[in-house]
Amino acid sequence: MTEGSEGIFGGGYSVEQVSEGVYKIVAKTNVAQWSDYGTARRMWKKHAQEACEGKAYVELDVNEYEYDRFPNRIVMSIEQLFFRYIITVKEGLAVCSNDE
Repeated sequence: MTEGSEGIFGGGYSVEQVSEGVYKIVAKTNVAQWSDYGTARRMWKKHAQEACEGKAYVELDVNEYEYDRFPNRIVMSIEQLFFRYIITVKEGLAVCSNDE
């Protein structure tokens, strides 16, 4: 996965420190013909655990959604009419525990 931008297949992630122990995390799956919330959630969790250095954390302001990467593409064949390029996203804040 690519940090900070979409990769060639749409997937990627970003981790931005908002304040001490608080991180804004965005995780995007690669394109698929279906929603893949499980993968977006696993990616988000992985980067939250890394940002919090293995400490417990709380999720806040979480938003999960999907979108078609090419919603206005020109249809050149009947297959393209039915083929979608879905990217599933999870974004939100990870607030790391202060416990040692």
